[in-house]
Amino acid sequence: ARRILVNSAYMQKAVAHIYGVEPHVSYHGTDAELFRPLSLEKQHSVLSVGSLTPLKGFDFLIEAIAKIPQPQRPILNIASNFQNPPERDYLLSLAEKLSVKTNLLGSISDQSLVELYNRASVAVYAPIREPFGLVPLESMACETPVVAVAEGGIQETILDGQTGYLTERDPAAFAGAVQSLLADPVRAAEMGKTGRKQVLKLWTWEAAIQRL
Repeated sequence: ARRILVNSAYMQKAVAHIYGVEPHVSYHGTDAELFRPLSLEKQHSVLSVGSLTPLKGFDFLIEAIAKIPQPQRPILNIASNFQNPPERDYLLSLAEKLSVKTNLLGSISDQSLVELYNRASVAVYAPIREPFGLVPLESMACETPVVAVAEGGIQETILDGQTGYLTERDPAAFAGAVQSLLADPVRAAEMGKTGRKQVLKLWTWEAAIQRL
């Protein structure tokens, strides 16, 4: 191949190491007209999005939310376009055991997903070594701050302390970041607005086309 494209600097290093080639980063974008703020009332909930499979780290999210004291503990909504039945059973069992109210949502429309992002107080994201991850961008485009595990390509889209928080894969640290945003809606809203500005500046599909 004359040119090899990857979707993050994280993957650039991985592909260079494995194959001994020099790939170029061509970041994806997100649809900032679809994913947008709707001025909906925020609910005491957090949202995660992704296929219901072990590598998406939803069990970690349940464990982290369980670290938040019960009076402040938010509902965890998980939206998935695919659900692995054994994983679904495992997550529901874990959520019941740890007293974390968890809704596993499937087959929802794009517009319903946009509404979920808008109603969530925080988006939470903890996949294992995700190459890039569109979820943070979609959430930021909807002016919802993101708390994520600092792994993979996620570190390249979230501005720690400005559009959300990046933490170690530690349930207590993750819970602390989520709880701090739940307790300070003004700060969360400011981070959300900054996230939207970042998306419009760097992460639209038009910007992705220019990079390509």
